[in-house]
Amino acid sequence: MKKVIPVLLLFTTIAGRCLAQEELLDVKPAPRPANIASYTGKQDFKFVRQRIAVVDYDARNRNAKDTSSIINYDSAGRLEKYVLFEKGKRYSITTYAYPDGKNVTLVYMQNLSPRYLTFFRTRYDRQGRTLAVYHAEITNNDTTSRGLSNYTYKDGLLVKRQNFLNGKPVFVHDYMYHGADLQQAKTQNANSPASYTYVFQYDANHLLTGETEYHFYPKGIDTLHPAHFNYAGKMLVSETYSGIAGPKTQTTITYGYDPQGRINSRNDRSDTLYRNTTFTYTGPYISAVKISTNTWRAWKYGSLMRGVFTLTPMPVSYETNYFYDDKGYLIKTTEKLNGTLQWSVTYSNTYY
Repeated sequence: MKKVIPVLLLFTTIAGRCLAQEELLDVKPAPRPANIASYTGKQDFKFVRQRIAVVDYDARNRNAKDTSSIINYDSAGRLEKYVLFEKGKRYSITTYAYPDGKNVTLVYMQNLSPRYLTFFRTRYDRQGRTLAVYHAEITNNDTTSRGLSNYTYKDGLLVKRQNFLNGKPVFVHDYMYHGADLQQAKTQNANSPASYTYVFQYDANHLLTGETEYHFYPKGIDTLHPAHFNYAGKMLVSETYSGIAGPKTQTTITYGYDPQGRINSRNDRSDTLYRNTTFTYTGPYISAVKISTNTWRAWKYGSLMRGVFTLTPMPVSYETNYFYDDKGYLIKTTEKLNGTLQWSVTYSNTYY
């Protein structure tokens, strides 16, 4: 079964999909070989008590050394507290509680500047599927908004999500399947006659081969970004999109893999624009991502490049390196633009 993503609790990874698209659909069968987060060290944090991220170097603020975040985990590897910093000062504190073991999660997000509190309560069934997400935003001790998302399943598959804001319906998301394959996903805004529909096609092996997005309006239909996916066996080797880089454009993304089946190259092309990416591994983990490109634009799956340097004349090279401790946890990342260090972060881990 494809994982349901609680929309209000979604965190992006270093190569996460476009957030807006993930918010629209809870389940989406598009293949994602470029998501390298699972290769950046151990992802099981049940042995980690605390993780502190410190920015050692930032090209925008030379010689600055600032704490970026402090994360605490419980002995089960679940988040307990997440503190974010900006210019050495705390600006948000998020705490997590699990009063019902695996069935309920409480999240309190406190923003310090400006001050407001956002509360989330997520309820799960015994299979770990999301049943409901409630959230409230509180400013000056006054609840300014309340939201609720209800999830409905049939035969183990999500078939509906209903969103409410301040007690009134906002969105309805309907999912239709053929067997276990998602065939169609529809989003209807309760306050608008417009709707969005995604249609998916598969081959005989249930691999996604096509995706088309339709926008329905009272006066017509727009067809957006039709996509096609090609495979070698079960490995995705290319994706082709129409229109995502501009009207009447075609964007192609091709992939290569190492003998272990891990992605080791990705090449993006759209007209004269290109982005070539290579992935290097040391043991089981990724150690370097190198990019050569003549555009800062990220067409799909995030950029892997820090956007603050977009004024640099093209073409450029961009390299991110990853370092790990003897337990396999990430302890340092560095980023270089045209060979010059731009960003460095160190992670200090305290273990149980």
